[in-house]
Amino acid sequence: MGKFSEINLENPTVLIQGTTPIPDGRRRLVRWADQMRQNMTDQEAELWSRIKDISGIKEPLFGKYIGDFCHRKTKSVFEVDGRHHKYHGLSIDCKRDAYLNNRGYTVTRFTNSDVEKNLDWVVFTIRETIALKKQAMA
Repeated sequence: MGKFSEINLENPTVLIQGTTPIPDGRRRLVRWADQMRQNMTDQEAELWSRIKDISGIKEPLFGKYIGDFCHRKTKSVFEVDGRHHKYHGLSIDCKRDAYLNNRGYTVTRFTNSDVEKNLDWVVFTIRETIALKKQAMA
């Protein structure tokens, strides 16, 4: 599915996904998000196969950002970060995290390696985060 994307604020007609410019517009953004969902990384697909049964979990759009997984009721966002986040995505990640935090969301990040080597732990962490937040809301 790819990592969070954002609209280039200097040129709001262009959406940035890695280094590929994408034409903006809500309809186009939704189509791009659909394409990303259909073309998940191996790690995202493996994780999705283990969490898709969680009620309310989905792959979201947040304003100008496209995310990996989110549980909106508990305002929990879960990201699977590949290598490019370490070098190229950090600036976008920081902006996106600030955008989400300002709207009451928390972001939990996992690396591709976490998913590959510790999938049970990643799934447990996601399920536990949602359960604890639901408890706190009750």
